[in-house]
Amino acid sequence: MTRSKKISDRAQIAASYATEERMTIKLTQGVVDRATREGSGATLYDEEVPGLVLKVGKRSGSYRYKGTVNDGRSTPLTLTIGRADCISLKEARNEARSLKVRLSRGEDPRDERKRNKDAPTVEEYLERYLENRPNLSPRTLVYYRDCLKRMGRLARMPMDRITRQDVRSHFERVSRKGAYGANSMYRTGRALWADYLRSDELSEGNVWARAIRPNKETPRDWALDDDAFRSLWRAVDAMENRVRATAWISLALTGLRLSEALSLRWESIDLDAGTAWIASPKGGRDRAFTRALPKALCSELHSIREAAPWSPFLFPANSKSGHIPHLRTGDAGFPPPHALRHSWATRALDLGVEMSTISLCLNHSQLGKTTTSRYVSRDKVTKPVVEATERVAEHLLSFRD
Repeated sequence: MTRSKKISDRAQIAASYATEERMTIKLTQGVVDRATREGSGATLYDEEVPGLVLKVGKRSGSYRYKGTVNDGRSTPLTLTIGRADCISLKEARNEARSLKVRLSRGEDPRDERKRNKDAPTVEEYLERYLENRPNLSPRTLVYYRDCLKRMGRLARMPMDRITRQDVRSHFERVSRKGAYGANSMYRTGRALWADYLRSDELSEGNVWARAIRPNKETPRDWALDDDAFRSLWRAVDAMENRVRATAWISLALTGLRLSEALSLRWESIDLDAGTAWIASPKGGRDRAFTRALPKALCSELHSIREAAPWSPFLFPANSKSGHIPHLRTGDAGFPPPHALRHSWATRALDLGVEMSTISLCLNHSQLGKTTTSRYVSRDKVTKPVVEATERVAEHLLSFRD
């Protein structure tokens, strides 16, 4: 663009501000940015896409499309495309062209909004979504509600009023605070929209799935090496509180999640058979399973059974839940508890255990390329699981002095 052209554009915009006239101009992204930053009251019509309008207010601007419905009556209408600070000029033009095609077919986008005028807000639909899933664990419920908080103002909006531009711009804002948290919010939003669309319609479909590319997540390399296991065993053996020490041993030798291990009850344990019934794992009661326990761990559990005969929990504590709520990791030798789950799986694979057996031990849903855990009963332990449990335990205990 030449210098004289820039001056001409500025003069036209300035004239629009002063007279509040409707100015037709070849919009560029620079013109849009300058108009929304400097002026108020301007209405700029785009020369390239007839019907596309930039309406500038005191603090921001928005794109609109003005056209007529090819319904035999040439019904005029104005549709809001989105805020100028949320979508680019290119995106606004593409949306305007799409609207023009729909109007030429006789479609009125306003009819879709009327059909969905009773669409619930996101927070209302989340409650409905959770009510239909009574077996979700308390931890999963907390997860969903945390994701709802991340949605901010979107959570209070009707689902049919939320556009792709809305979720894209909000996702980008949340991503600046935390990429993984933004991804969790995205997965929750996508699941809610997919569930709603099974029985109702939304004009833009699943806006989360269509508008967002999740942030790249780097797998955590948490597997402990040999020296780290030696440090862990030394730290465990030095603990005066043998109940807490046994909790660490349980995590290391089974690969259980922290919440699964710490909430175990004696009524769920069969030390003679060497099994533990995990009643409320990740995924809720529907995914309850029996975990094989190595003989060495059963021996440790025998030794602490009389430590607190009044408690139903293996690892009791004076806490709201009645059991140890967490394990300290700040002291030397103690890794993050979930690292022991990573380590168990890694060591099992190194020892030649089949991936399907590892998945059964860890209660993962996918056992192979074509088999899921629904094909295998989870209330009994299989021979490969028992053998793998003993092999991994013997290997890990070889680093204990």
